[in-house]
Amino acid sequence: MNTYSAVGTISLLSKTGEAVGPDVHELRLEASIDGNALLMTDVDRTDRGVSRKSCYRITVAELVSAIQMYGIELIPESKRKTITTLSGYCIQQSETE
Repeated sequence: MNTYSAVGTISLLSKTGEAVGPDVHELRLEASIDGNALLMTDVDRTDRGVSRKSCYRITVAELVSAIQMYGIELIPESKRKTITTLSGYCIQQSETE
């Protein structure tokens, strides 16, 4: 079985201070150099002349475990059925329930 490592960067949040000014708050997720972990970098430049940078590291296995434990499982469209309640709200249930 082949195992591949994480590769690349994704910007999760980017706020600018002025219409054409530089980013004042940036949050990005990127692969570590060895590809075995993900790094979340939070750079905050909201105070004039002050820059704060925080980095967090999580392995791919830890991230998968956290998503499985705390994430909401998405049900494929083909297995959903929509139920309209008396108050008019629509809810979706899995057919396996």
